[in-house]
This record gives sequence, structure tokens and C-alpha cells, in this order.
Amino acid sequence: MKENAMMYSVIGDRPLLSRGKVRDVYDLGDALLFVATDRISCFDVVLPTPIPGKGRVLTQMSRFWLVDGYEPGKPPPSFDKQYVRDWLENIGWNKKPPAPSLPADIVERTSQKYREALRQLTGET
Repeated sequence: MKENAMMYSVIGDRPLLSRGKVRDVYDLGDALLFVATDRISCFDVVLPTPIPGKGRVLTQMSRFWLVDGYEPGKPPPSFDKQYVRDWLENIGWNKKPPAPSLPADIVERTSQKYREALRQLTGET
């Protein structure tokens, strides 16, 4: 499934309050709106290649905590960017900007991981 990636959000005439590594924040007057984009950050550096669907999955993941695989004192199972982190480590990137562009196969495999996470969390396919 080919999905368009959202690197930056634009919401009409709403003022953009800040643009973080992966989220954009808008001032709605009496509230803030956080938009999870498809930008991906590894080792505190935003990569130039987005992961299609990542923002949508991140939004859903923030609503759930999976009990399966959870052990106190240990990190929860990874559904996110570990695949990208491993690739970056394997190519010997120095973890400083500028980040390398991700090859299409890494983008697709990472996107598949996010879609699988979405399926497990919500039942969506």
C-alpha cells in the first residue's frame, strides 16, 4: 500500500506555535493542537526521509499501552524506528547532522512496522 508522507502540516490560518522533531503545535486560542507528522528522528537528528503513515500510528500508539511483553523495569516492545536506528548504525553514520536519506527499502520496511503496530492497536488494516 503506497501512502503519501506528511513532512510538515499546515492547518488553514491557525498559527504554528512550534515545529518539533516529529510534531507540529498549533495555537487554537483556548487550546493547543499537536499534529504528529511522518518525520522521523534518530539519535536526536531529524532525518530527511519521512516514513509514510508514521504520524497516524504515533497518534494511535499514544492511546494504548500493550500488556503483552511488558516487564517492570524494562523498555516496552518496540513498534517504531528501531529498524531505522539499526540501519543507521550499520552504515556507520556519525549521528550528527546532516542525516543520510533513507533508501526506499528501509522506508517501506519501517512503514510496514508502523502499519503492523496500527493493526495490533486498533484492528485497522
